[in-house]
Amino acid sequence: MSDYKQTRDASGIVANRFANMLRNLKDDYEEEIVVIVLMEHYNLVGNDDEDLLWAIERVLQSFMTTEDFNRWAAERRSKLDEEDDLL
Repeated sequence: MSDYKQTRDASGIVANRFANMLRNLKDDYEEEIVVIVLMEHYNLVGNDDEDLLWAIERVLQSFMTTEDFNRWAAERRSKLDEEDDLL
């Protein structure tokens, strides 16, 4: 086997591994972006639209770990309780 072929094969392997690594990172960041955007939308939606809030919560629940979702939901509930106390 020539040096050129070995070099070409090795560079192909490295390029494929790097492409797979970037694809995995992209997938990870896409989920984080979805969660962040949905959290922002949740904050923008008024309490009048309970169906939309429920739908956003269900999507967040599927994208977040159970521990993160429960923490976020508890923070939301405590914030709503504080707002109710002010009224």
